[in-house]
Amino acid sequence: VPEDYFEEQCKALAYDQDAIDREVLNKWKSVSTTHPLGQEVVARLEENKRKPVSIVIINNLYRLKLYKDPNKIDWSIPYVIGGDCADNLGGDYSALVIVDPRDYSVIGTLRSNSYSTVLYAKMIVTLMTEYFYKSILVLERNRNGSTILDVIVNEDFMLSQRIYAGPKNLEKGKLGIDTTEDSRRLLYSQILRMSVNDSYDKINDETIITEIANLVRTRSGRVDHPDGGHDDTCISWLFARWFLMYGEHIDRYLDPLIIGT
Repeated sequence: VPEDYFEEQCKALAYDQDAIDREVLNKWKSVSTTHPLGQEVVARLEENKRKPVSIVIINNLYRLKLYKDPNKIDWSIPYVIGGDCADNLGGDYSALVIVDPRDYSVIGTLRSNSYSTVLYAKMIVTLMTEYFYKSILVLERNRNGSTILDVIVNEDFMLSQRIYAGPKNLEKGKLGIDTTEDSRRLLYSQILRMSVNDSYDKINDETIITEIANLVRTRSGRVDHPDGGHDDTCISWLFARWFLMYGEHIDRYLDPLIIGT
């Protein structure tokens, strides 16, 4: 090996220490050996982390991180907002991830574990009426999600037409989606792998990427976050991707022909 090999490789990698560790020194970040995607895929994701282009404060409380210049966002597109709901009492986070159905890029993310469930629901109303005014909300209907959905509809009934209802919920006149062990397995296997493979350079959000990188496969085969970790932003992103890949009666909400264009 030439004496100046290391210097030449560092220069070629623009002295990016992470890239040098991985490509030259063959060092990897601490990705679990049980990770469902593997080290190389996670490394590719981490190379595409970006700082948000802009931060919008909604209702004077919530920080929406945008990964596209607000002046270049076509607000009339039916962006898909995936959402995971927590109790907003300082523990787990409630999260929203906004995905462009045309190329699956992450347009924005929002994450909070503060304030009340009612204030969180009112923030979503503002987000869907004053910003992404044709967006589709794909929200988990868990204990907190059902309350949030009720508040949203009570605030603006017309938004009910832009909140996805899973097939079983639609029959019952309920909004939102239910998650089961089977649906969760689908999210963390096929949908996660396919979505990362085709959009690794369009995710960009540090929290989503970190949560993906920290996933582990337990002895029972279940993919989950480690003890003390979180996956709320990742799962919100996966809800949006699931809707675009497998959502039933999707034509009630957007033109299927724009998906992936």
